[in-house]
Amino acid sequence: YDPVKADQFLTAELNNRASRQAKDQAEQMAAGKAQRVGDWPEWRGPNRNGTGISTAPLADSWPADGPKTVWVVRDLPSGGNSSPVVANGRVYVYIHQRQAKRDTVVCLDERTGDKLWQRDFPVSRVTLHEASGTPCIAAGRCLVMGARVCYCLNATSGVSIWAKDTGVTSTDPGLKNPDQEVCSSFAVAAGVAV
Repeated sequence: YDPVKADQFLTAELNNRASRQAKDQAEQMAAGKAQRVGDWPEWRGPNRNGTGISTAPLADSWPADGPKTVWVVRDLPSGGNSSPVVANGRVYVYIHQRQAKRDTVVCLDERTGDKLWQRDFPVSRVTLHEASGTPCIAAGRCLVMGARVCYCLNATSGVSIWAKDTGVTSTDPGLKNPDQEVCSSFAVAAGVAV
């Protein structure tokens, strides 16, 4: 391992990614689909680095007693909740209901908290933990890696586009328990869901 080469490689990759993102944003603007300032469409935000696009630090704009609560949703299923993501006026969350053996994806209206749609998918077994992979919203799709299955849904309607088993068997040497969930957060790079 050469830390200097690793740093050079990572710097080049970050520069390439920034260049691709600028190109993607220009293409989205031309197509009338520009990402809104304040959208948080995937794990750790639009650049996967924990920061927003062209926004001031949130804490600087909050009153001394914290931000005002705009809405609260209390009727979501109980389970392992992902980080919520926000895109195009909608909030998406993935919930793995371990005991109920169900993966659930919910879409809420960003302004009101009203549930726009909910999709439930059966899970073949009770898993070891309540998984919590964060959805990724890209190109009008909601990508979620559930406990053992990857889902691709239409981000507007919630209609299933495809579902794919991860292919990780219960005897895979990477699993410490045959009922362990296999869960992560999607990223999309150059049009490929990873």
